[in-house]
Amino acid sequence: MPVRPAPKPSAARGSGRRTTLVAYLFLLPALALLAIFTFYPVIFGTVLSLFEYDVINPPRYVGLQQFQRLLSDRYFWIALTNSAKYVLVVPVIQLCSILLAVLVNRPLRGMGAFRAAYYIPVITSWPVVGIMWTWMYDQQGVVNWVLRGLDLVARPISWLNHPTITLYAVMFVTLWKGLGWYMVI
Repeated sequence: MPVRPAPKPSAARGSGRRTTLVAYLFLLPALALLAIFTFYPVIFGTVLSLFEYDVINPPRYVGLQQFQRLLSDRYFWIALTNSAKYVLVVPVIQLCSILLAVLVNRPLRGMGAFRAAYYIPVITSWPVVGIMWTWMYDQQGVVNWVLRGLDLVARPISWLNHPTITLYAVMFVTLWKGLGWYMVI
């Protein structure tokens, strides 16, 4: 078998450049989509936030005035606090799903049905889930019926109208819907 001579240093360098160029060409379509649908809207939205704008009048530059108004708005801080609380449900979903995945990985009778029962919420659309849980959380709904049947509450709870309970009720629905997905992952 003939021995090939070692490539010259300049040839090896050119081959590396060609490989790098090919890699960037493969990345180009993804970067273009990212630029069009992510970077441009973020930049345009940031610039637009410095203007007072409505459809009738031309935009008027106001600088950081809108951000100052936002920081003094009470409802902004309530929304930010609720969003931070809602984000806390994600680690709970992940921990519960890991425990559930360990449980469903055991060779027990009926485990297939158990797995399917936990995965059904994942394939159910959000509008259907929203309607279903609205009915269940209703004053005459299943949740209140069970709680009253067990004598845990004296009168029905307004799950979706109470200022402190509603967020936790929605967090529970998120946990219920996402548990099966993270369990499979």
